[in-house]
Amino acid sequence: MSFEVRKINDMTPEFLFGLLHRKHLLTLPIRNNPAMLATIAINGDFYAIEDGDKTLGWLIEARTMEPGTLDLALIPEDKTLCLHGGELAKLSEKLRERWFHVEHWDKVQVQVAKSRNNTCRTLKAMGFVCETRSIGIRNGVTLGKGAEPLMIYGLLPSDPVPMVEMMEETHA
Repeated sequence: MSFEVRKINDMTPEFLFGLLHRKHLLTLPIRNNPAMLATIAINGDFYAIEDGDKTLGWLIEARTMEPGTLDLALIPEDKTLCLHGGELAKLSEKLRERWFHVEHWDKVQVQVAKSRNNTCRTLKAMGFVCETRSIGIRNGVTLGKGAEPLMIYGLLPSDPVPMVEMMEETHA
């Protein structure tokens, strides 16, 4: 298993809307005004996390109003993505090189609904630090019928890459 990140150059608002809809990630403002996604699709950078020919997740990068801060969205496709700590740590090293040394960002920040356990665990495995209290920002995001807590994760150049012991799988 070897995770790679591939840039997607032909992202369309329709594909982005479909992805967010399929993953139940359409926020109330976007459901009310889908045209908001056009700006993200045109100005954002999109990447697929792949293992061979299988897409394991998506990364969406957008510039923020805060100088030096990159806004990131991580959307897992694979339900077990968070369980691949060793591969995620290696992937994190590659991404950090680009984010901090090539593009010179000061911080990468992710906002994610607390109920998105796979995303939260994947971010932690990549070395992101939870910057909100354990209860999150109360009623911070509305993805379904009601508002739910919003978690904020951040990554600084000085944050360590997680050390994961590589264990061989044993088969009985």
